[in-house]
Amino acid sequence: MDFLIIEPFNALSFILLFSFLILFVVLSVIARKKGTEFASKLLTGLMFVTIAVYCIYKALILYDAEYREILISNSLQPTSFWKELPLQLCNINMLIIPFALITKKKKLLSFSFYIAPIAAFMALIFPAVGFSGFSILTPRIFGFYFTHYMIIFGSLSIGFFGIKKPDLKDIPEVLVMFFILSLVIFGVNTALRASGLAPDANYFFEMEPEGIGFLEMLYGFIPCKYFYIYPALTILFAYILVVIGSYNLYSKFFGKKVDTKENSAIEIE
Repeated sequence: MDFLIIEPFNALSFILLFSFLILFVVLSVIARKKGTEFASKLLTGLMFVTIAVYCIYKALILYDAEYREILISNSLQPTSFWKELPLQLCNINMLIIPFALITKKKKLLSFSFYIAPIAAFMALIFPAVGFSGFSILTPRIFGFYFTHYMIIFGSLSIGFFGIKKPDLKDIPEVLVMFFILSLVIFGVNTALRASGLAPDANYFFEMEPEGIGFLEMLYGFIPCKYFYIYPALTILFAYILVVIGSYNLYSKFFGKKVDTKENSAIEIE
């Protein structure tokens, strides 16, 4: 059934996007009315559901014969346990969000609020090989889109649910955290390749673009592992301005802005 085929900017992708936006606004309004303690518990529960779906879909993908053939036909190595660890930027944030909510860590909340949405959104509009042009009912496709939409939902909810107020003063720390994390992941990629456990390990897509158009373009400008991804940070700066502006506009029409001293369930640490 062609109407179930999903790829960037087709009808189904827009239906999912608008459905997501409606659900997001409705739950944001409810969460703000219920208070930040309710919002924090709701978001934690939703992220644990997301993690469960992620684990199931990643387990299934290891035995997905169609996916294996797609990778081979695109001159890529078949997937393996070591290549499906939750070490992509989106997946790391999927784990950070509930941890930060439970442990009440301001810095981690800020990191996910700013980094996760743009990372997950880029993954949706520039999907990796094997994740576009197939039915949404295919387990790996459903798992991919569900988890990435929920990562966007979960990270933006940190601000829009009233849990943690966005603040431009957080940006330098967020960028430092991203830089350190990217170096750590580069080390992981290098170690997995050198050990032979995953000869083509490519978390954060730091080692090669893997046929993703946007990354291929960046690699054309800077044909160097790791460093070629840094021009993408210019998109992050533009996104930060948009999301803070959207947050302030949303707060104006749907509720009071967050008062981190009087109306937050998160202890600032």
